Amino acid sequence: MRFEWFVARRYLKGAHRGRTYISTAGVTIGVTVLIVVISVMNGFEREFLGKMLGAYGHLRLIPVENGQVITRLYSYEDWIPRFSKEPGVEGVSPIIESGVMIIAESPRNREPQGQFIQVRGIDPIHEGQASDLIRGRLLGEWPELADTPASASSATKTVLIDPFAVEPKTPPIFLGLELAKELYNAPDNWHWSSTDPRLRDFLESEVMGKKVKLVAPRLDRGPSGQELFFVEAEVKGIFKTGFFDFDLRSALTSLETARILKRLPPGTVEYLEVKLSDPDPDKTFQAALAMIDHASTSYHGSFYGLPWMAINPVLLKAVKIEKVVMGSILTLVVLVAAFGIASTLVMTVLEKTREIGTLMALGARRRTIMSIFVLNGFQVGFFGTLYGLFVGLGICKLIEILKLPMPGGGGVYVLDILPVEIRWLDVAFIILFSVAASTIAGIYPAWKAARLQPVEALSYE
Repeated sequence: MRFEWFVARRYLKGAHRGRTYISTAGVTIGVTVLIVVISVMNGFEREFLGKMLGAYGHLRLIPVENGQVITRLYSYEDWIPRFSKEPGVEGVSPIIESGVMIIAESPRNREPQGQFIQVRGIDPIHEGQASDLIRGRLLGEWPELADTPASASSATKTVLIDPFAVEPKTPPIFLGLELAKELYNAPDNWHWSSTDPRLRDFLESEVMGKKVKLVAPRLDRGPSGQELFFVEAEVKGIFKTGFFDFDLRSALTSLETARILKRLPPGTVEYLEVKLSDPDPDKTFQAALAMIDHASTSYHGSFYGLPWMAINPVLLKAVKIEKVVMGSILTLVVLVAAFGIASTLVMTVLEKTREIGTLMALGARRRTIMSIFVLNGFQVGFFGTLYGLFVGLGICKLIEILKLPMPGGGGVYVLDILPVEIRWLDVAFIILFSVAASTIAGIYPAWKAARLQPVEALSYE
């Protein structure tokens, strides 16, 4: 053991080692808080992006005509296999979206409940390859959403589709779990759980098979003048993506029903949704350019690519900013602990003045004296960081095992379970920052000790 290490260790274990324990505890707390909070923020980012991508897909290919984006894509069944063969593409699904007012009647409500939602027309066969919506089924069967003719009505029940060309049939609709609870007034404390069947029983008895009205934002001319256009649909299923806002504001129906709501020609869709094997932002952008170029050069088709980063840019930016801000604020905890180390070492210098003078009189160089106190700061930071690392990782593992529920059941923080993800690069940065800050904190006391004159130090009382 080198001389500097030996003396530094003796100073830390001296009569006033209680101050050393307090300084070490400060570093431990700072590192623990940093690791836990950053890991929770990483978990939130992972779950948020995963659920958003599972609901909306990775890339949207929107048709373009004469330099203008249009809302109808003809011969979409021909485009699906063309794009599916592109490298990195796992699935392609046709989509039609329409904003409507959904109105539902329930014995629990005195008046019909209405809410503005986004209805997505999907093909259940292709949708299973392009997103994770299919995995979110709770009740019902996805084949119910296969294309079937729908009867469109006005306020006077006038059929707007040729009854001899299309057999009238109530179209199916799948409601998001939170939307179903909202429309049919389910108790807020009921959650979908294998150990609590109350919500499942309620949905099966009070929601499944009930009729809802989808009021489109347009007027049609009827016998009595301008009338609201609506489609009556039957609830055939319930789904849950885990993305609270999507489950509250979305419903799924067949492509044919969505065409009627959107007033699109038969055999058309609004856009194609693409799932990629690697949704990295740069690779998603490159894949969009490659697919657009392929469609233009090989099939003379024009498309506009909308990557997932542009679907909810405000939310994505908020998540990143929140992580940076929280990390920056919590680093102050470690800095406060570093100041505690500095104050402890300054007190040690004042108490060990005679000992320092003795060492210098015996031939110890000023550089040696300075190294002793810098090593003091390093040792406190090292052991504090080591203890904080073990405690922080232990708490993260405990959170992962316990699956702690989020306040509000997902309505406040989007997710219903507190997520956690340990990223070792972040942990390594925290370790380096903590040890470096603690070591730097020992420089001023070390410089102060090295400035002492041997004669003055030996006469110090």
